[in-house]
Amino acid sequence: MKSFNLKVEGIRVVGGGSKNKLWNRIRADVLGLPVEMTRFSEATVLGAALTAFKGVGLYKSFDEALKSIDFGIQTYHPKREHHEKYEKYYTMYKDVLRALRPCYEKW
Repeated sequence: MKSFNLKVEGIRVVGGGSKNKLWNRIRADVLGLPVEMTRFSEATVLGAALTAFKGVGLYKSFDEALKSIDFGIQTYHPKREHHEKYEKYYTMYKDVLRALRPCYEKW
């Protein structure tokens, strides 16, 4: 497997589930990263519309089209104490999984 040296500094969510504030809060806390959502949950439709607007000459470039939009970005920042709890629970989960592995390997 090829390894990449990426530094993830945050996540942007799209789609119907991106509007769920509780899930965004949990995502940020579990991952320990900021989670951003825009006021546009359907990114595919927005991209298609911008492409059409550029195609008919409403915008000269995609950059111009993007600059014309107020994305209304809302950011959920992780809470350190919550992230630490999720890390602890994940470690416990991995320990239980390792302990149970012999039970599954017999099948």
